[in-house]
Amino acid sequence: MENRFLCPNCQEVEYFFDGEKLRCPKCNQNDFESALHQSEGNIEYQELSKLSNPFFELVFGEIYDCDVVYNGKIEKTAIVPINSNPKFNQLFFLFDINYCEQNNPKIVETLKKKTFSELWDLDIKHKLFDKFDCSIIIGSTSDENSIMSYDGWIFKNFQKKN
Repeated sequence: MENRFLCPNCQEVEYFFDGEKLRCPKCNQNDFESALHQSEGNIEYQELSKLSNPFFELVFGEIYDCDVVYNGKIEKTAIVPINSNPKFNQLFFLFDINYCEQNNPKIVETLKKKTFSELWDLDIKHKLFDKFDCSIIIGSTSDENSIMSYDGWIFKNFQKKN
C-alpha cells in the first residue's frame, strides 16, 4: 500500500503537521511546499505538468478567446498567457481577462514583469487572487491543443484577438 504521507519532494520520509503547517523533516520548506502543491492538482494536470516541453505555445500578453469546459459545461471566455516554466509544461494565464482589466487596467503589464517562480510562490501560498484581484490560473498544455488547469478545467479552441 502506498504511503499517502510520504514527502512528494524527497519521497524518503513522512511529512507531518507541526501545529502551524505541514513540514518534511528532511526538505527545505519551500521545496516541500512546492512539491506538495504540485501533487495536489488534477491527476491529468499533474502528469502533463511533469513533461519537459509544452505541446504548443501561446503568445504571452496576447488575448485569446476560447472555450472552457468544467463540470460538464462549456462556456466562452478570454484568457491571456502570462509566463511559463522553462523546465516543465506549466504556464500561468489570466482567466476572464475582461473582468480583470475592468478592475485593474494594467494587470497584464504588471504580471508580465513577474517571473514564473514569483507567480508559483504566490500560487503555493494561495495569494494570487488576493494580490491581484483576478483569477490567475496555472495549467499545462496537452496534445489536443488544449490547456488543462490545476483544477481540471479544459481550455480549448483558442482564437487570438486582434
